Amino acid sequence: MSEHLQLRNISPDIEAKLQAVGIADKATLEKMGAKNAYQLLVAAGYEQDLEIYYRLCGALEDIDWQIVADREKRRQEKDIDYDT
Repeated sequence: MSEHLQLRNISPDIEAKLQAVGIADKATLEKMGAKNAYQLLVAAGYEQDLEIYYRLCGALEDIDWQIVADREKRRQEKDIDYDT
């Protein structure tokens, strides 16, 4: 059984995409990091889908991907100056 199947948020579809770009185990994903792994997927021609990025982040942090998405949304909202 693949290690990815044991990671939170990583579906069989995402696992197959990761394996197709050479990320075959948890250690490789951890070493590469979520951002670089996501960029590699996009560079390989997979569609840009932030949910995949959030799922990768969540997998590495062992938290639900929706927590990552909510956290990122709040961070971006703080960066916007609504008074201008």
